[in-house]
Amino acid sequence: MTMIKVGFIALVTTSLAVPAANAQTLELPRGRQGYWVSVGMNEVVSAIREKGKDKGIYTSQGLSIRLGEMVTERLGLGLFFDYGGLVDQKKNNGEFTKDDKGGTGGIGLEGSLCVWRTLALRTGFGFGVVMLTDNATEEKSLRGGAGSYLMLGASYEFFPWRRRVTGGWAISPALDVRVMPDGNVKAYTGLLGVSVTWWSGLERNMLILPEE
Repeated sequence: MTMIKVGFIALVTTSLAVPAANAQTLELPRGRQGYWVSVGMNEVVSAIREKGKDKGIYTSQGLSIRLGEMVTERLGLGLFFDYGGLVDQKKNNGEFTKDDKGGTGGIGLEGSLCVWRTLALRTGFGFGVVMLTDNATEEKSLRGGAGSYLMLGASYEFFPWRRRVTGGWAISPALDVRVMPDGNVKAYTGLLGVSVTWWSGLERNMLILPEE
């Protein structure tokens, strides 16, 4: 938890310091500029370990929300939240039992780096939870865990409705990996999804614009 607190302070300090310098640097206009807000739907695949035992693969759908700001031409800082359902995919006599159900998700800080055109790599950390309920038993007790939440992923953005010089609406396919290594129940989750993202763009006095 101490490392998470140190990282949080470092990211907040950077986000406060960099925009002041960024405001004095003119940029060429493009879509990925300014602030962003993103909402997406994901296909979720999660490998679960409980008390050291492999519980198998769980799948379902989930929701992700992201917001932040580009603090330089390529570097972005922000917050992310995601949640996905879990449904057990074990087989019994050739049929999926789907008795074990639950959910996993988390909230945290993220940093992103634009490496080519609108392709961005992103990483982050925060706090996550995983919960499971066995519907095959009469007790149906809720079990789970909570702890550190690590994220690594990549996204690419298309601007099909772009009518502005800077910013606009984008469609963003993404592939992410989430790791929850703490507690009695551990989750290793992959997310494949598509988001709708709004970019605020930059003010005219912060852009390098053609003379016309």
